[in-house]
Amino acid sequence: RGSEVVAMYVRQPGARLTLLYSHGNAADLGQMYELFVELSSHLNVNLMGYDYSGYGQSSGKPSEQNTYADIEAAYRCLIETYGASEENIILYGQSVGSGPTLDLASRLPHLRAVVLHSPISSGLRVMYPVKHTYWFDIYKVIILLCFFQFHLFLDLIPIFLFAEH
Repeated sequence: RGSEVVAMYVRQPGARLTLLYSHGNAADLGQMYELFVELSSHLNVNLMGYDYSGYGQSSGKPSEQNTYADIEAAYRCLIETYGASEENIILYGQSVGSGPTLDLASRLPHLRAVVLHSPISSGLRVMYPVKHTYWFDIYKVIILLCFFQFHLFLDLIPIFLFAEH
């Protein structure tokens, strides 16, 4: 979509799996750097984190559609530049990052796993106590969760889902 997306890749020697990390709203790569290095080491995975359009050093403007394009670009980079395979990729979405994470996961049937860390139900539900999903809402994660089939690999990483309302 015309943005330059800045990403960082942490290579863990001997790792077979790669974690594609979509951070929360109030973060950027500069703040996440140390966490990424620690996660890569402790989980023995390669890790790619990226900044959404308009975040950190990435160009463009923040928008829902741009975050979908941003994660797609990061995923393509993992496949084309780093030689990762879909079967060995774990998508990790934190808070607002759960939106682009689930959007990409809905198109990739052979992912190793999907991890949602404090996922939002939807953009509107974070701000207001609504019980319905409206056409103008953003990140309709709650709808995707209703239709998405998860194949959890509990021997890989303990997974806990906590929704922010």
